[in-house]
Formats: sequence, C-alpha cells, structure tokens
Amino acid sequence: MTKHKKLALVVTGAFALCGASAAHAFNVKAGDWDLSMSGEVNAFYSYTQCQNNARLIVGGTTCGTTFTNGASSVESGLLPSALVFSAKTTQEGFDIGVTFGFYPGINNGGQVSGANTSAAALPQPSALGSTGIDMRQNFFTFGDKDMGTIKMGRDLGFFGSDAILSDMTLLGVGTPQSPQNPGNTTLGRIGIGYVYADWIPQISYISPSFGGGFQVSAGIFQPFNMIGGEVLTNHSMPMIQAKGTWDFNSDSVKGRVWVGGLEQRATNAADNNDGATGLGGELGAKASMAGFDGLIYAYTGYGLGTTGIFLNGISATGSRRHSDGGYAQLQYTIGKWKPGFSYGFSQLKAAGGEQAANPNLVAFNRSAVGQLQYSLTKSLTLLGEYAHSWTTAQGANPTPALNSSKNIENSFSVGGILFF
Repeated sequence: MTKHKKLALVVTGAFALCGASAAHAFNVKAGDWDLSMSGEVNAFYSYTQCQNNARLIVGGTTCGTTFTNGASSVESGLLPSALVFSAKTTQEGFDIGVTFGFYPGINNGGQVSGANTSAAALPQPSALGSTGIDMRQNFFTFGDKDMGTIKMGRDLGFFGSDAILSDMTLLGVGTPQSPQNPGNTTLGRIGIGYVYADWIPQISYISPSFGGGFQVSAGIFQPFNMIGGEVLTNHSMPMIQAKGTWDFNSDSVKGRVWVGGLEQRATNAADNNDGATGLGGELGAKASMAGFDGLIYAYTGYGLGTTGIFLNGISATGSRRHSDGGYAQLQYTIGKWKPGFSYGFSQLKAAGGEQAANPNLVAFNRSAVGQLQYSLTKSLTLLGEYAHSWTTAQGANPTPALNSSKNIENSFSVGGILFF
C-alpha cells in the first residue's frame, strides 16, 4: 500500500466488489500535492417481519422487539454514504499522505437522536429529525516502496477487515440492525459470520509486497473495554493486531488468502490483578474464476466476544467465553447481472457454570442471504436482497408467555448504490 494507493479502505473495497474503479475519484494537482475525492451514496427500502413472538436475547442480532405487522424502513445499507478526501505527495524521498473520511447515513433521527435532535425529543424516527456524520477516517501515512507504509491515526482495524470488505452485503443490507428505528447502517453479516473490524486509533505498519504477493501488517491499537457480565476498563498495554496476506493472479484464477490475529489484556478498575486477556484468530480465502467469485472465512477467540470486539466476551466472574464463526459466499457474473448467496454464523459459548444463570445470553446468530445485483452503469448498481436470520439463546425462555426458543426474522430489501 505504498504511495497511499487506497483513498479509503472501505470505499475502495466496495468499488472492487461491484466491479467499479477507484479511478472514478476526482483528482486535482495543487502545488506539490495530488488531491483526490471519492465516495458513494446508497439507499434501500426494507420490509422486515419477525416470524414469532420476539424474545430479548443479549447479543442477538434479530427481533429485538416484536413487529406485530412487520416493519418498513428507508435507510442506508451496511455501508453508510461516504465522502473521502485524500492528499499525497513525495518529500525528502518519502511518500506521504493524509485521509479524512466522512460517512453520513440517510436516517431521520437515528437510534437515539440525530445530529441536531435532542434525545428527549419525539421518539425516532419522527418529524424534525436529522442525520449525523460519522467521521470514521482521520490518518496520515509515510513510507516508500522499499520500507512499506506506516499509518498513524484512525482507520479500519486489521482483524476482520478482509471479511467485511469481501462480504457481498457490503453493497446491500444483510440483517437489519433495528428495522423500526433505523440507524446509519444495517448489520450485513456483522455478528453473523465475523466480528466487526471497527474504526480504531492506531499506529500500524504495512509491508511492501514481496515474494510473489505476500504482505504483512501489524500495529498497536487503542485498547477496548472488555464488556460482559463483568466490565474491565483498565489498560496498561495497547491492543495488538497483525495480519498476513497472499495475493495470487494467474491467467484463469485470482484471489487472496489471509490469516490474522489480535490480543489485548484488560483489568478491573478496582483490582489490577483481576483481569482477562482477549485473543482472536482468523483465516480466510477468496478466489475468482470464469465468472465465479467464492469465499470461505472462519474465526475463533477467547474473550473476543461477538458482533463487536470484546463485547459479551467475559462472564460475571471474569471468565473468558469462547466464540467462533464464519461464512461462505458464492457469486456469479452473467453480463450485467450478478446473483449471489451466502450463509454464516457466529457462536458464543457460555463460560463454565454460567449457562443456567444466563438463559437469555446469545448462543448462535445465523443468517442465509440471497442477493441479485444489476450494474445499470459502471458507477450505479441496483440490487435486491432476501435475508433469513435467526438467533438462539443459551437456555429456555424464562417467560412462559414468550414460548419461542429462538427469534426468527425475514427481511426483503431493494435499492441501489452509486460510486463516484
């Protein structure tokens, strides 16, 4: 990634997914600097139906509340809209660059409040609401083709990044996050196949490509609180993330294989000796051949949690919960059409002795997604999706009136995404 080749990791990844080119970005020369602007806008209509009487499952991704007659929403998909500014130049032999990424949704009010709407105002979404801007990227880079690139600032983490950037629901909706009260984004497969990579303050290093497509990345990251039955908030050391990739390209097939990991320790604010070490590992591969695009991905961890990094990863006694998951995906390009299907799951195992005490803790999140893309132009993609998602708890429902053993959700979405 020398000379700051990627203006924005998520936008560039999405360009690659839909077959568009990052060259669509606006470029201008200003003195010694090359300035660029790129982005995208998307919108979807979604109808979501909760198939049974919903049960509140901690860490679940479906049916947080009962939808008596279903829920309609007009919202952004897994990607919010994006406007990314970048500048790069060469000074004293170093390639240097800076990136600012603004990511607004189209929601009217959001899950709690909009940018200019008080949380005490009318329930959202409602009249007089507004959307907010999520400034996800704010970093600079320096390096050269021999030494690689050093990045300092806020950007996407390494762990789980290839999983989300390769997810076909990145261009769509996947599992809705909150159909009755849409936020800036939906879930896609977050928490249903991979743990969200997240946007994390970091000082990281990305090597040049060597030895036939190999590349390594590693860095120190802002440590996160470990939140579960116990909350660990003290951090004497940073979070560590690392990843290795191998990109291959022949006349008939091209793709990537990657392996990654993260580690972090956190302790109790009242007792520095009371803590836990969270660990995660991942392995993935994707390939394209004769119009087919396939992917398989898996992750595992202890204290890693589910959906978000270190969320629900520890018990009330500070014991680590084991989590794992993954997804498989297949797409096929037929002219301007691109049908696709994916299935994935995320599993959280209760710590020893706590299953009976936490019957409402999530055990599995699963989903099957069918998608159909149509490239109306090289910049504009229209698509439709169907997602069947279900969440299973650790134990039986303690509320007899809500006798469902799991939450089942069906969602239909149609809309489009435009890159520039």
